[in-house]
Amino acid sequence: GPVIGGLSRDHVDPATGGINVLSIPRDTVVAVAGDTSQIGKYNRINATYNAGPDQLVQTIEADFGIPIAHVVQLDFEGFRGAVDAIGGIWLNFPYPAKDVQTGLDITATGCQHVNGGYSLAVARSRDYEYYKNGYWQYDGTGDYGRIVRQNAFLNALINHAETKYNPLTLNPFIGSVVRHFTINSTFLRPRSIGSVK
Repeated sequence: GPVIGGLSRDHVDPATGGINVLSIPRDTVVAVAGDTSQIGKYNRINATYNAGPDQLVQTIEADFGIPIAHVVQLDFEGFRGAVDAIGGIWLNFPYPAKDVQTGLDITATGCQHVNGGYSLAVARSRDYEYYKNGYWQYDGTGDYGRIVRQNAFLNALINHAETKYNPLTLNPFIGSVVRHFTINSTFLRPRSIGSVK
């Protein structure tokens, strides 16, 4: 089935325009809601997405008590294209870093300019290693570390995109996101803006 690279519950506060994000590690073991015949009564939350978002939404709502109004999906190519469209982003690496699974290979320290491929390798990294005190050290933070890196990636992408006022730059950025962006209307529940929670 489909793969979840990151899972978050985002809430836009209509009064302030701010966004609150709750990231859920994709390997979190949950009591599966709905039909459990294919994946069992307990499994990783990632497995509930195998047949699409229905069971994932049911599980989040049942296990965490969090209502889900919309399911928004942006695939890896959308992220890669968005970064490349704005000329790359800047990410800070306190140590050289690598992940042989994603192809990440950062040899210098400090703030590095990375293209869509490298920024995606950072955001997808689960086997992150860094070079410190003369040898490569395994990060060991698993999904938590991945969430931290994904948040750094998204912040860098948004911050850099906000500096672009040139329509020749913004058009490809928006186009890349829109082409790879899906909103699942199954969960579009009519609500007044004042009652969104």
